[in-house]
Amino acid sequence: MEEQALKGVIPPIVATLFFLLIAWRPWKRSGTPNGAWGSALGLAIGYAIADILVRGTHTNLYHVFPRSGSNWHPYIAVATGALIAALSSYKKIGARLPVSILLTALACTLYFRSMFVADWKGTLPVIGIATAVGLLMWMGVWSAAHKATGARIPLMLWAAATGSALILLQSHNLALAQMAGALAASMGVFIILGWLRPSIPAVTAAIPVYILVMLGLFIVARGFTKPWETSHWSIALAAVAVASPCLTLLLPFRKLKPWLGTLAGLLLTLAISAIGLALTPSGFDFSGLK
Repeated sequence: MEEQALKGVIPPIVATLFFLLIAWRPWKRSGTPNGAWGSALGLAIGYAIADILVRGTHTNLYHVFPRSGSNWHPYIAVATGALIAALSSYKKIGARLPVSILLTALACTLYFRSMFVADWKGTLPVIGIATAVGLLMWMGVWSAAHKATGARIPLMLWAAATGSALILLQSHNLALAQMAGALAASMGVFIILGWLRPSIPAVTAAIPVYILVMLGLFIVARGFTKPWETSHWSIALAAVAVASPCLTLLLPFRKLKPWLGTLAGLLLTLAISAIGLALTPSGFDFSGLK
């Protein structure tokens, strides 16, 4: 189990660190390069490597792509990272909004692929709802990252990913828990960069990759988590924790001093995750893990 855990943690850390260093060059004190491409690719590639090492490759559709929607995460991560990197030079949201909508809709369709193939008419409303939720999370967290500086948003996203990993673990899904842990590991690198160089907006371009992968983990958990009847509220709260940076846009947060706003945001995300963990079948009892 320890070896599997390392496979899900080391690659994201190494890849994220490598791309952030060459893209943002944080040792330079004068001027900040546009390293958004490195943020997107670092998180995407690190996650994809971890996913393949932990869950293996599933190329049973045309010998290239996975047939099951539960295995599309690394493909969606890399595709999202590549598109965000390509669009990193566009400053206007109007140039990126259509791509955001299409990318989120495509990701949700792939995550629901089995249902879509079996009954595409009945699945379309579900895909529509998931797409709307994903877009709201994407835009909300992205807006929060633009308003905040330093390590605030990376800290909250790290706490949400860590909480989601524990929730999925205590809902009896080790593989998905490790994938959420991979995102948490990457966010740790963004925290360090945000703390050392708070003027570098590194995490913003990584948010689409983070959101679409986490959204996929929650969608897949709907089919794999047992018993779902006692776990659905914990999964829902994990999703709320992922979206919690949006709350920092509210006036009470904006009135706080920066360090206090960061602390309050972190505690809020941790509290939501803790409630979700308490509602899982195993709760805070980790005695069954070996």
